[in-house]
Amino acid sequence: MSKSEKHPDHLSTYCKLTDWRPWVISDETRVNMWGSNGNSFFWSDGGNNLLTHQIEPHVQGYGGGVMFWSCINATGPGYGTTIIDGSIHLSVYVNILETSLLDTLDYFDLHIKDWFNKHGFSVDTIMNWPARSSGLNPIEHAWYQLKRRPNAYPTRSTTKEELEQRIATEWYKFTEKVCLKYMDRMPARVKAVIKSKGSLTKY
Repeated sequence: MSKSEKHPDHLSTYCKLTDWRPWVISDETRVNMWGSNGNSFFWSDGGNNLLTHQIEPHVQGYGGGVMFWSCINATGPGYGTTIIDGSIHLSVYVNILETSLLDTLDYFDLHIKDWFNKHGFSVDTIMNWPARSSGLNPIEHAWYQLKRRPNAYPTRSTTKEELEQRIATEWYKFTEKVCLKYMDRMPARVKAVIKSKGSLTKY
């Protein structure tokens, strides 16, 4: 059975959870110095030929980038940390926990879950979270906005350190109102995934 097929049964527990405001939703993402790992969109006039402003330049490897880990809850964005070299693996994540943070865990991150158990966290404050469930994670909306904001600067970042500074600046501009909106949409997200039996939803 695929991971997505497990989501509906797994999430039926959370369908009864109507108040997501006390929870902290954490995740990591990659932010590139040039371009995006995701999709780009443009307004079309209906023609078949692409115009200059509808084409986005790319460089090999997107010019480099950094990994960014953070969290949100109903009060706004949480502590964020940037990993300039490498990725956010077990030891890095544990270090984040020990130096900084109710939390959510990827369902298959057993080592991380063990860390919580050994450090006295109640199972009531740890939520098993299906892996690769972007349709459920409200922080994905924040990631989408965060990755767009560095492109609004007059010039692109030329170093990872410069990109790191811009990410930090833009991350803490997210407001309580915006994050609260993301969290309050969670009941609808859960119901949509259950209704679609783990398939795609509008989220």
